[in-house]
Amino acid sequence: MIEPAGDVSMTLNDYAKYIQLNLAGLKGKDNFLKSETYGYLHYGIDKYAMGWLNVKEPGKYQTEHAGSAGTFYAYTLVNKEKDIAYIIIANSATEKALKGVFALLDKLIKNTEAK
Repeated sequence: MIEPAGDVSMTLNDYAKYIQLNLAGLKGKDNFLKSETYGYLHYGIDKYAMGWLNVKEPGKYQTEHAGSAGTFYAYTLVNKEKDIAYIIIANSATEKALKGVFALLDKLIKNTEAK
């Protein structure tokens, strides 16, 4: 059996729920954790806090996490200000696959910003 990094795995639906909890917490809603805890997890340390790369600029208050065990690639972008998160999962972590992941991300962002 092939497992992702650290042998920790979950369904995509469960991961989406986990990210929804994070986004709600960042927006000030207590749920599984207190909202302050989500803030610390994402922004407690400048630039990279508890596994989340963070950017705090006007119009771009967001965090991102990427991971790979070489054969998989997972990328998540959470935009607190726009109340949206993007999750892209790929069965490959090749350079070509990563280009595809970020091309898809760009299209998703453009589509949601156009609405």
